[in-house]
Amino acid sequence: MSSLIAAVAVFTAFIAPPAYAYVDPGTASIAIQAIIGAIAAGGIFFRHKISLITQFFRRKARDRPEPGEQSDGR
Repeated sequence: MSSLIAAVAVFTAFIAPPAYAYVDPGTASIAIQAIIGAIAAGGIFFRHKISLITQFFRRKARDRPEPGEQSDGR
C-alpha cells in the first residue's frame, strides 16, 4: 500500500498543468546576477572571518617572548 502511495506521489510531482505565462528574458539575467552576487558576498564574508581568526592566533604568538629573550616586564 505504501509503495502505491509513493508511486502516486512521484507521478503527481512530475505531472504539471501547462502554465500560460510569459517569463521575460531579462528575468533570467537578474536571477543570474543575484546568484553571482550572493556567491561573491559569501566569499568576502568568509574570507574576512578567516582573516580575523588567523590574526587572533598570530597576535597571540607574537605577544609571547621567544625562548632566551628577556621580557620588558609588561
